[in-house]
Amino acid sequence: MTDFTAFQDFVRTRLKDAGLTKAQLDDVMGVPRGTTSQMLEPGRTRRALPSSDALRRAAAALGSTLFELVTMGLGIDPQELINDVQTMAAYTAPGSPVSGLSARDRAAVLDFIAYIRHRAEQQHTRFHRLHTPPGRTTAHQQQGKPARRRNERPPPPGAAVGTRLAHD
Repeated sequence: MTDFTAFQDFVRTRLKDAGLTKAQLDDVMGVPRGTTSQMLEPGRTRRALPSSDALRRAAAALGSTLFELVTMGLGIDPQELINDVQTMAAYTAPGSPVSGLSARDRAAVLDFIAYIRHRAEQQHTRFHRLHTPPGRTTAHQQQGKPARRRNERPPPPGAAVGTRLAHD
């Protein structure tokens, strides 16, 4: 099931629960009649979505929130969205160090933050791989990938596991 198919199913369920027709939802959103029907047709993509203002009105009419509509309906990780909203809120806080930056510079700051988060995640994974006691499996190993110590070379093809080669 694609993310948009999940969104379509979510809207159909909410329409039924709210006792609304597609035409009534069109009216609530302020879009031309038939927009909801087209949006819910099989094979449609996210390009069929109305504006964010229309989606906000739809969420209220469907007994949902825009947050729920976006996260559940479009398959966006709620925590990722929360992190982004918190980051954007920091831009508007009085005395924020990024409040005077241009949009381009703010985008660079966000990219840097994403890089730092990614790097921290890699270091966390590496730490656990190196410090997991023998006999315990790491998440990496549970995924079927063997854990290797830093600077350890993988065995050559055909070599028995646990044996040392003459050149080592």
